[in-house]
Amino acid sequence: MSTQRNTGTESAVEALRSVLSSGGVTVNGQVVQDEEGLYYAIDSDGRGMLEREQILTSLMQLGLGLDDELTQFVSSMEVNADQCVEVAAFVRAMNPATRRAASLLFQHPRKDELRAVVVAVNDKLKQGITISGSKVRDVNGFFKALDTDSTRSLTKAEISKGFKRLKISISEKLLEDLVNAGDVDRSRRIEMKEFVRLLDPASWTDPDGGAEEERAQSEKVLKEVTGKIKFTLKAGGRTLYGKRVTDARTFYEAVDRDGSGALEKDELFQGLQRLGVTVPEYQIVVLINALDGNKSGLIELPELVLLFEPTADPEQLKEEEAQRLSRLQAERQASLPSEDEIQAQIADVVAQITVQMHTEQTLFGQTIQDAKSFFNALDHDRTGALDRGELKQGLKRLGIAMPSYLLDALLVKMDTNQNGLIEMKEVQRTFRPEPLDESKVKELRRRSIELGLTLREANAVSPEELQELLEGEDIASPASADAIAAQLKRELLEKERLLEEARKEIEREKAQRAAEAAERQAAKVVEEAKAKDAMAEERKAEDLERAAMWREEQALLREKRLQERR
Repeated sequence: MSTQRNTGTESAVEALRSVLSSGGVTVNGQVVQDEEGLYYAIDSDGRGMLEREQILTSLMQLGLGLDDELTQFVSSMEVNADQCVEVAAFVRAMNPATRRAASLLFQHPRKDELRAVVVAVNDKLKQGITISGSKVRDVNGFFKALDTDSTRSLTKAEISKGFKRLKISISEKLLEDLVNAGDVDRSRRIEMKEFVRLLDPASWTDPDGGAEEERAQSEKVLKEVTGKIKFTLKAGGRTLYGKRVTDARTFYEAVDRDGSGALEKDELFQGLQRLGVTVPEYQIVVLINALDGNKSGLIELPELVLLFEPTADPEQLKEEEAQRLSRLQAERQASLPSEDEIQAQIADVVAQITVQMHTEQTLFGQTIQDAKSFFNALDHDRTGALDRGELKQGLKRLGIAMPSYLLDALLVKMDTNQNGLIEMKEVQRTFRPEPLDESKVKELRRRSIELGLTLREANAVSPEELQELLEGEDIASPASADAIAAQLKRELLEKERLLEEARKEIEREKAQRAAEAAERQAAKVVEEAKAKDAMAEERKAEDLERAAMWREEQALLREKRLQERR
């Protein structure tokens, strides 16, 4: 019976794949040519989940004449807790070879570590994140956002850049193991199907063990990590970042050096290492996933303390943490320089860094002589982007140390496309040794017009951006010229988008200020009315008091007169 069922499923898959590969098929008015497109065509209401009956009805309408086989095929699809089929499960069902390969992921020697990373990625994506101007909420959207060159596949560097964007720290070795595990065809690139399978937590779970085994493993890891931390904290006499650590609260406050009110994985990992607690990277991920009740990807004070002190009052912990953060914020604001002073400090730092970049000194084994070589020296993982830690480390190697507030302000200044990472062109734009003269600017604009830009477009793109694209590029061939012109147009569109966002933000701020002013005015009117009412009440009370005193005086006077008559 099982053999017959498998044969029926395989026949249905083969027929469906044949239809898709022969030029596509129309489903619900959409022409689809691959498995993912077929799923989304069936999902006409855009829920992101399909019931088996809904899938079966749509597939039978294709007229394949395989009703029994299609019924077996749809019945074999994996469903989630809502008894619905998600896109990853549908793609796996449509690719038996990949499906068989997926069953091997749970046998990977580092499956616990890799699965923890996969779970962290999915949790981040569910919160929603903007990449390259697009809102990403699932693995499919994540793949498309990272596939900037439209090759329909990702390199290890592109995946690493995506993890950086999600603020998920992963070692080079662990990333390599993850990519190798997903690279079924050994092409050294991860295609969409491989990517969906790789980042599906179900791929890393033993189908025979099920959810119970998964929960048992997580509980085992959590117990091991908390045991190590409890033992270290109970030993006492430990100092962390200059603060004495005796329990979970003091540990949290010591690690939260920036006063953000939440710990990232790196902060927790480094804090535990400094305490002498040796914990594998993936166990920290498991700990965060277990503690992160609000799915923010971070650990807050109540979440950590309740792990070690289950009887503590959560509301009291939140109140104490709010008071601590308020106190830290007040202290920080009191110690910060003014905005003008910060901008002046940034200008000085940029000048220092620009000079250091042209001294031909060695940085991480590479000789730096300009912004480009500086960027390449810091971009160890070759993702084409730097995060805060990489930039801070590079500046420190150059002998330029700066407080956190100044580094954050510098990053905001550099990150012109506001994607949270620093790219090559942003480094070159910030640390340019001298401004371009007028004749050079005119020459650059003339060349950009020759490549197909209009005069308005050429004038809208900054001279620095034109120089980045036009100089040092081979534009002899029409293809290269077209590519550069297209890049210039994209730069212009991006600039217009950012400008429009800035306008909207200004309008929102104006509206908010107006609303606040109106609220203050209304409150003022109410206070004035209350004050007038209070004064009226006070005058009324005084009048009543004077009337009572007069009546008392009159009574005394009458009594005195009666006594005199007697």
